[in-house]
This record gives sequence, C-alpha cells and structure tokens, in this order.
Amino acid sequence: MTSTQEIKENPEHNNGQYDRKPRNWMQERRKVRRFRILLTRLKFFARIGGFVLIAWLLFKLVNLSCWQLDKQIFTVYPSKHLEIEGYNILTTEQILKELKKVKLQDKPLYLIDTRIIEKRLEEMPPVNKAIIRRYWLPSRLRIYIDERTPVLSITPNPKVAPIAAF
Repeated sequence: MTSTQEIKENPEHNNGQYDRKPRNWMQERRKVRRFRILLTRLKFFARIGGFVLIAWLLFKLVNLSCWQLDKQIFTVYPSKHLEIEGYNILTTEQILKELKKVKLQDKPLYLIDTRIIEKRLEEMPPVNKAIIRRYWLPSRLRIYIDERTPVLSITPNPKVAPIAAF
C-alpha cells in the first residue's frame, strides 16, 4: 500500500481528486459576478446622482439673490451698489438724473443690458464715452465716464462747479 503522502505527490494515484474544483465553485463564481454587477450599477447611479447634484447646485448659484441689483440703485449716491468715476464737469446729481430715466430690467446682474445705460449717458453733451462694468459680491455697477475736452470753461465762483461749452 501507498501512503497518503505518495498519493498526493503522484498524480496517477489521486484519481483526479485534487484536480477537481470544489462543488460550490459555481456558486462562488455567481456571487462574485453578482457583486460586480451590483458595483457597476452603483457606479452608474452614483454618476447620475452626482450629475443631478451638480446641475442643481449650478441652478441655485445662478438664482442667488446676490446677483440682483438694488431696485433703488440710481436714487441715492454714494451707494455700495453704484460707483461713478471719471467725471469732472458733470455733477453727481446730473448723472443720477439721467440714470433715473433708465428702467432696469428685473434680471440678474449678469443678464442686464448695460448698453442702454451707456447710450443714455452718452446722450449728455459733456460725455464722450461711458463704460459700465458689472461686479459680483456685492453686486454693483461701476460707471466710468470719459468727458469731452471743453472748448471753453468758466468758473464764476470758486465754490461753484465750472460751466463748460463744447
């Protein structure tokens, strides 16, 4: 008789007993396959969920109230929502008087058409060019006014702003 050690070492004596896979091998393989399918589905739904989350966050960002300008932006100056620069001949009151005629659209700051405001300011005689920039946090407009060089400028009193002719 041969010992069990010899049977294990000699493939002729083991009758294929050690070459066979366990009976539950197919069950193990099915479990692994089901787990991989489950992981694939979870990844798919995680991607869909991530996409929906990013889309929702972008939607919320676009509709934030900090994008909205104050309705009374052109009534009071100085204001944290309006900055006016580059004017020497015009007064703030004259500029605000023209700006009050402009009706702001009820839209976020990035959708407001600034060309309407620029055209209104450029209709004033001393204004050569008006440039409007939009800023966020806090939402504000910065208006830069480039004035024409006057042909004649008269100052009747040092306390009074000069009167210019173009």
